Amino acid sequence: MRLIAWTTTYGGRTPRFHHGSEKLFIRASRLAHGLPSALVAFASHLSEQTTIKRWEDELSLLEASPHEKVQNILRASYDGLDQYDKNVFLQVACLFNGGFLWLIKVFLGESGPRIHRLVAKSLLDISYDGRLIMHFLVEQTGKEIVRQESMLTPCNQKFLWEPEEIYDVLSRNIGTNIIEGVSLHMCDMSDTLNISSSVFEPMNNLTFLNLLKHVVDTESKLQLMMSDDSDDTTHRLKLLHWDAYPLETLPLSFKSSLLVDLNRRYSNLRHLWDEPSVYKSVVYKPKLFTNLRRLDVTGSTNLVELPDLSQSLKLEELIMEGCTSLRQTPGSIDKLHLRKLNIVRCDSLVGGMEVCYLNEPEDNSFHRRIELILLEQVATLSSLTDLSIQGKINVALLHTLTGTAQRLSFTSEHLLKTLVIERLEYLEMGDSFTCHSFSNFPCLTELKLINLNIREIPQDIDCLLSLRTLDLTGNDFVHLPKTMSQLTKVEYLTLRNCHNLDALPQLRGLLELCIDNCKNLVQSLEDELLCYCTSLTYLDVSNHEFEIMPTSISRLSSLTTLYLNNCKKLKSVEDLPQSLNHLYAHGCDSLESVALSPEVKHIDLRDCPRLKQNERIKLLSSNDKHGRPVSVRVSILSRL
Repeated sequence: MRLIAWTTTYGGRTPRFHHGSEKLFIRASRLAHGLPSALVAFASHLSEQTTIKRWEDELSLLEASPHEKVQNILRASYDGLDQYDKNVFLQVACLFNGGFLWLIKVFLGESGPRIHRLVAKSLLDISYDGRLIMHFLVEQTGKEIVRQESMLTPCNQKFLWEPEEIYDVLSRNIGTNIIEGVSLHMCDMSDTLNISSSVFEPMNNLTFLNLLKHVVDTESKLQLMMSDDSDDTTHRLKLLHWDAYPLETLPLSFKSSLLVDLNRRYSNLRHLWDEPSVYKSVVYKPKLFTNLRRLDVTGSTNLVELPDLSQSLKLEELIMEGCTSLRQTPGSIDKLHLRKLNIVRCDSLVGGMEVCYLNEPEDNSFHRRIELILLEQVATLSSLTDLSIQGKINVALLHTLTGTAQRLSFTSEHLLKTLVIERLEYLEMGDSFTCHSFSNFPCLTELKLINLNIREIPQDIDCLLSLRTLDLTGNDFVHLPKTMSQLTKVEYLTLRNCHNLDALPQLRGLLELCIDNCKNLVQSLEDELLCYCTSLTYLDVSNHEFEIMPTSISRLSSLTTLYLNNCKKLKSVEDLPQSLNHLYAHGCDSLESVALSPEVKHIDLRDCPRLKQNERIKLLSSNDKHGRPVSVRVSILSRL
């Protein structure tokens, strides 16, 4: 709004505004949907209007058809690009919005400077996690340009994305060599479509094929039947993403030399391909997947094995999560320069794993060296920045975190940023995982050490000055270091099932705290140790044994969500914080009465057998302070 006001007032011939002009500025800024280039363009356009009446009339016209006007403004920005920048703009708009920047740069070749020019013109943005983001108004403009260039004929478009149009092109087999990219959410198709692989033959310039399916949908609406003819349409493909791929193997005619991203999530594959017997008997074999950067077979539960990837020396990401029939990892994994490796929920992998993470001094700097032993296969991966594995794992991280676990994951750049070490369940007599020091992990923002029976947390935990999320669920320590009070950035703390813990750390920046089933903390709660948590919005004190809700909870002035589930001795809930919106107290066997605060919008009191019938009726008819009914989940009849 300030940009609109400044530009129109000082940059044009706008008349003197009265006190009501602020409403006009607000109307104008809303039209741009937060898009900087549209804000500037609207401001420039409106600055030419010389009376309040003309401002109001022009705004009314823009509000009547905002998309058309915005697209005209953005089209002017597009027309100012050179031809190569235009191509990148249209490819992102139609195919890659929300994709990872590093991968898009590989798809589009030497496009890095062009992408950054589009960012500078506010036509693109780069998110904090490295994704390329295009505002939906800009995306719609790009798609409209593609439509107009094809004279509104889908089979002559460079890119296809509308489910109805793709269905029509495939069902009628009217694809052309103009089509370079297809991006389809199969769930949005109105009907199931059976196609032959030959349907793509006319599209001999097809470079990007992206067929997506939501995880919750059990079946794909796009069914593939292999033809007998050799399929020569894959030779230009750089992206092949086909969720729920129905066949058990890729066709022998599949061309893979240019392929960058092969994604077969939730597929029916048993093998990626059946290698012809003639190749097995000769020294020479055709080069396969030599440009592959990413391979994802997530959720392919029938997949038995992956092929030899020794020729895929550019491979950076290998994702095998949920491949429950997979019997072994690729034998060539030690030859790859992987940045990301995911081997979680691969239940048929039998044998132990070891992870050794070391920093080795070299030329007065530290170089990471990660040694993995995966089912007796040793791999040293110096480029790995994202690891997720599950199984019987021996862990040794920088000689300071050692022990056994069942799941391990981390992300890193030069140093670890997130670290999760977990056993899948807490065992009372489980082996204690050892934490000697956290001094080697100064850049951690997330640390989760779950069900590890840790007996002592190192005093130097205060060196984790960037830490925002800490989860120490299922450990055996009695005390936490007082030095934790120095962790001023910690906002999310989980201490579920820490049965021996007798006191909470003083963390003034906490937004969410879970101390579910920490029964030894009852006295600490009564001593009002929560009074330090003045910013707390979420609190879970389920499975505790207090009879009356601790008074310290009522003084949490920012609290909006409170969990008291399965507090078996709790008799009454009263003096709730005035800020509370959501109360969960199901399974409270002794609960008899509840006094709601005026802000409560939702309450769950199921399986509270002693809750008086008149209390139930009162709760079911209660309203919030605005007179709106409170959402109540409660058993209507008491159990005797």
